[in-house]
Amino acid sequence: MEFEVLKKSHLKRNILIGVLIVGIIAAIILNFTRAKYRVTESIPLVTGTINYSPYDIHVSTKLLVGEDEYIDLDSIPTSTNVSLMSSSCTNNAILSWNSANNGYEISNLTHKGTKCEAIYAISGGESTDFDYTGNIQEFIAPEDGNYLLEVWGAQGGNTTGYIGGYGSYSKGIVTLDQNDILYIGVGGKGGDNCVAIGCAGGYNGGGNGGTPTNDYGNYQTGGGGATHIATANDLLSTLSNNLDSILIVAGGGSGSYYHVYGADYSSNGASGGGFQGNDGEISAYGMDAGGGGTQTAGGTAGYRGSAGSFGQGGSGPDGTVDSGASGGGGGFYGGGAAGHSSPGGGSGYIGNTLLSDKAMYCYNCTTSSDSSTLTYSINNVSSNPVSNSAKEGNGYAKITLLDYHAYQPEFGMSVETSGTNITITVTPSENNLFNISKYYYTVNDEYIESDGNTYTFEDLEERKYEVKVYVIDEKNLTSEVKTENINVSSGITAQDIIASKKLATRTDFSTALEADTTGTIYYADTSKGRTYYFAGNPSDNWVRFGGFYWRIIRINEDGSIRLIYSGNSTSGPVTIGESTQIGTSAFNSTYDNNMYVGYMYDTNQLHGFKTSSTMKTYLDEWYSENLLQFSNKIDGNAGFCGDRTTYSGSGIGNVETIYSGSNRLSINKNPTFDCKDLNDLYTVNGSENGNGALTYPIGLITADELSYAGGIEETDRSIYYYLRTNNRYWTMTPQSYSYLGYSYTSVFLVDTYGGFRGGMNVDIVGNEWGVRPVINLKANTNFVIDGTGTSTNPYVVIGAE
Repeated sequence: MEFEVLKKSHLKRNILIGVLIVGIIAAIILNFTRAKYRVTESIPLVTGTINYSPYDIHVSTKLLVGEDEYIDLDSIPTSTNVSLMSSSCTNNAILSWNSANNGYEISNLTHKGTKCEAIYAISGGESTDFDYTGNIQEFIAPEDGNYLLEVWGAQGGNTTGYIGGYGSYSKGIVTLDQNDILYIGVGGKGGDNCVAIGCAGGYNGGGNGGTPTNDYGNYQTGGGGATHIATANDLLSTLSNNLDSILIVAGGGSGSYYHVYGADYSSNGASGGGFQGNDGEISAYGMDAGGGGTQTAGGTAGYRGSAGSFGQGGSGPDGTVDSGASGGGGGFYGGGAAGHSSPGGGSGYIGNTLLSDKAMYCYNCTTSSDSSTLTYSINNVSSNPVSNSAKEGNGYAKITLLDYHAYQPEFGMSVETSGTNITITVTPSENNLFNISKYYYTVNDEYIESDGNTYTFEDLEERKYEVKVYVIDEKNLTSEVKTENINVSSGITAQDIIASKKLATRTDFSTALEADTTGTIYYADTSKGRTYYFAGNPSDNWVRFGGFYWRIIRINEDGSIRLIYSGNSTSGPVTIGESTQIGTSAFNSTYDNNMYVGYMYDTNQLHGFKTSSTMKTYLDEWYSENLLQFSNKIDGNAGFCGDRTTYSGSGIGNVETIYSGSNRLSINKNPTFDCKDLNDLYTVNGSENGNGALTYPIGLITADELSYAGGIEETDRSIYYYLRTNNRYWTMTPQSYSYLGYSYTSVFLVDTYGGFRGGMNVDIVGNEWGVRPVINLKANTNFVIDGTGTSTNPYVVIGAE
């Protein structure tokens, strides 16, 4: 019995010891976990309970779909036009979205069972952008509302092999009344690569690189300026006695430092910060680096530098015999300057209590979870102002009126007529959160419900119709109704135009065709089929489309109709003079390389199309301003051929080259409608034909089309056919590089006497000559039924009169 009692006593003691040990371990774990979850955590893309034991977090996600009406979402919306409108959490936790990390972030997380609600909506509102100008800029609130303030600090100066620190990013929301005024100071990038001279700091507080009296091979740079928004009109450094006026600041990066005689003295600049600017890098040689600015003090001085101060980065010394130092970054408090090591970055600021939903983002920087200094460390950098991203180059600022509204499904709509039929095609937006389940169409206010995104109303009366369409998605959310007015007329088609003409062929292209060919249309067989074209001096190939007059060049193999510009509706149809063109332009402003014969081009590629030519840019702008509303009538598949195949030479770089068009037209007199390399057939993006490189379906006539139309190369100086205008204008057919001893890039043009030509310097791509746009109407285009194609009674496109 005594033995038994002893065993129980030992057991009780062991249990007590075990419980005590478990309690101590649990306390240690709890304390560690509590400390861990006081800082910001990134939460995966899920809705519901997130088990970060012992602090379980429940996030509910809702979508605004009507006035004070919401639906629950099963996942976080990823649509680009839907954004987080508001969020709230229990226990004073803060929920925000970090697009850089693609997840929620929680700060001030101190309690188990914290619940957050995230509400999403369609985001809108106009933005006002502020680029670097070197002056304080002004913003006047257009209306009462909440405004998102975004600021990016400027980068410090660069040196050989070393880069300046990046500017930081800060954001926050402020409520403004109409006509409230804000003042914006956008930081300037620090000066680059200075030796034996001063290196200016960037505007708005970037520290200066010093000015040594001797050149010891030390390159110093200027610090990047801060960017701030305030209610007071002045530089950031002058507002130390008016802190309440400062709404938001993004810190600038410090300048880099380069020592010619040894990398041990060289270093990159330090990036601007949020809570505090980054400290500079201590070089391998061991000189003191500049410190980063904080929320209460400037960064400490590094070797040969001065300390930062409020709104101002530290500077290097002037007039010293020894080497200088690079400037610290500007900021709420600037970074300290340094030489033989790098200076410090400036700090950001979001401490104003008028700001809400605020945060700072900086490159590999110190983080903070406090709401007044909330700082996230990032590693993404952009030369463009990108939210939640560090900034290269000058600073930037943006102010956006936050205009959230209820989510609705969106769609694009195209309406086409064919005879007396109307066909409607709906394209659901890629931004929609849910699939479209039903489509509703009408031309007479009696809607037809359909499961398909295309519907045709057939055998309609000839009159104007108001087409209406709306859609409903799988959540039973209804879109807005879209409308389009369209005329229905049996009209005439391209095939009717062909049928009304006498058919003929041409085989001799060595002489000009100048005869009156009214009533005749020519044809040629190509690799794609048969094409019909006008030649000589016809008076019956006029078209009125989109408020302009055009001439039909040809009806392509696929039935689309190629037109060349010939005047606007106010001047009427014209055949000669500057009114036949939209203006003048160089084909390319540079002409010392083969690539500049291209309507688009790429370095060291014969058939590249990475970069737009001067001509393409000019035509795109004109199309955008004048024809964009008629895009549903214009074909993007037929394309425009800029044949860059070569007869001799590689066509790359500065190698003397004669292009195939020159040999084909000037020597062999044998034009073609075929485009020999499909990389030279310019079609719109998404086209099933050609290179798909165009934004807009617009180009120029080819020299081959001129030859078919009746023109010849420059030998005959008195050619009269319908494409002669008494003005020089461009084609898009390459001619040569360094041809006949001229080291220039040349493209064929139409001369004042009507012949197409190359050589004699006039066709150098850098010259400014006339521009006559060419487009292709769709094959199903209908023309007003009584048009005859004359200048006084042209073929008028129905729906684009």
